[in-house]
Amino acid sequence: MATIALQQQDTNFKKLLIINAKKIILENQILINGHIIIDKLQGGKIVEINEGTYDSSGSSSSNVIVNNVEYVIPGFIDIHNHGLGGTKDVLDYWTCPEFSLRKLYKNGTTSIFPTITFPDPPRLERSLKAVKVLSSLYLQNNPYGCRVEGIVSVLCYTFFPV
Repeated sequence: MATIALQQQDTNFKKLLIINAKKIILENQILINGHIIIDKLQGGKIVEINEGTYDSSGSSSSNVIVNNVEYVIPGFIDIHNHGLGGTKDVLDYWTCPEFSLRKLYKNGTTSIFPTITFPDPPRLERSLKAVKVLSSLYLQNNPYGCRVEGIVSVLCYTFFPV
């Protein structure tokens, strides 16, 4: 089963999100006029994908939100991202990941490889702070980790000086 990224600050919290779509493209499945049922309490886990549209008129449950959209497609994966702001300096962008993740999510990017640079001291401590924040908020749910710049170039120069 796939997982759909859900925005953290969801002010209209309901248990289930049902999306009716004219076309659904997920992994190896394509449906024309179908619906997806997402359990928001399980972090956006897709619990069901069916043909036909979901009719909410018979349901009086306050735990269900039904949306109608044209397409449902997999989210984009950004494999190199230093963050999109939230602080004065790019070196500190991942110390405030919520800012960047919100902007990426709104534009269809649901998975990222945060990219961290490791400059010389004393700025090194700022990068280490970003790593701590990312590891506690993001990387625990991301099996792929993050991209680290600088270490490889240091190792290459150490073993293969130019």
